[in-house]
Amino acid sequence: MPPTTLGNPPPAKKAKLSGLAAFGFSVKSTTTKSAVTSVTSTPDTKSAVTSVKQTTETPSSNTPDSLLAPLRQGELMYSTKIESAKKRKWVRHAPDKSRDTNRSYCSTDGSSSGWHAAVYVGADSKEARVRAMWKDHQGSNNVGAEAFGFALGVATLPDDCTNCVFLADFLNALAWDVGGTNYKHPAIVEAFGIVKATRKANGHTRSNTIWSHCHHPGHKTDDSWFTMLNQVADNMASCQVETDITVSLEVLKELTVQGKGAVDKCKAVIEKYKNVENVEDK
Repeated sequence: MPPTTLGNPPPAKKAKLSGLAAFGFSVKSTTTKSAVTSVTSTPDTKSAVTSVKQTTETPSSNTPDSLLAPLRQGELMYSTKIESAKKRKWVRHAPDKSRDTNRSYCSTDGSSSGWHAAVYVGADSKEARVRAMWKDHQGSNNVGAEAFGFALGVATLPDDCTNCVFLADFLNALAWDVGGTNYKHPAIVEAFGIVKATRKANGHTRSNTIWSHCHHPGHKTDDSWFTMLNQVADNMASCQVETDITVSLEVLKELTVQGKGAVDKCKAVIEKYKNVENVEDK
């Protein structure tokens, strides 16, 4: 299945929009680096890891007029949940959940069943690549599956995608990548071994990429860009169907359903588009 449309077109500032209306939004991003001191993690709702890690991570951040404010010294990632940010000095609150079309987005999720999923939308793209697969989480329940979900997301990025916002409803799935939390479980070690190998194969390094990591709680009902991507990833993990499809953003909205019958509705969309080569023909 071909990947989504890529490329970062010349930026043109427009009025900030939210939800699906944000598809035309454009803000320029640049890289800013800051030193990071040691941090202590506090487990989030689904976390079982509470270790401490010393790191020299130099996270990238956006310009002040971007949707994600620059990370300050000692900060590693973002959360749209203010309580999660307040509990961790290394997490910055990000109230804006809109889309910046100059950046790619990748939302991931994992289930205790072992099924995990990733949703990728390239910069300025009107298409999304949706993937789901199963892997043995080695007794780690959803924790390992979340890690494998993140690894699937990284593997879904095209090798020329160097500017991306990673989203997850499980904070530690992102914290493991930025050095905010250590990990020991074999499943998580395996997952982030895949992450490192994928980035090495793609030639992605800290010096030539702009990655942002933002925790966004799941099962929200607003129409924001972050919520839409997170809900699709959640539904795909719940469907328990191996999936690799490319759909338009309009079709992607069909995969955000919640409540009774949501899984069956999503499976119907998967079945309809699993053999479609060009989503624009539909």
